[in-house]
Amino acid sequence: SASSSSSSSSASRPRMMTLPPRMRTMTTPKTTGVVTKKSYIEHDWPKIREVFCHVLMDPHTIRFSQEEVHRHIYHTCNCNMGETFFRDVNQTVLNFLEGLLSSFKTVDNLLFLSVLAS
Repeated sequence: SASSSSSSSSASRPRMMTLPPRMRTMTTPKTTGVVTKKSYIEHDWPKIREVFCHVLMDPHTIRFSQEEVHRHIYHTCNCNMGETFFRDVNQTVLNFLEGLLSSFKTVDNLLFLSVLAS
């Protein structure tokens, strides 16, 4: 039943949540137990989305520079997941979130958050 629930949740994922092609083609780990960027993005997307929603719901976010938003997301992820674990995937996640953020800046924020949270 665990596999059926995970497949149904990914099937209901909005089109916007689909990973960019460049994120789907990352290298596989050379050592057992290494967390790759690809596996991190795919399996920990709910946590990434939660962090991003937290940043967007901050009333000051709209005035943040991209650097400030990056710092905020990086700090939040470090607190939630641990610095060592997050360091390797940091830039990939930030690049992905930066694309989402640029979309957010140009649309109604409530509409965007409703799509992101669905």
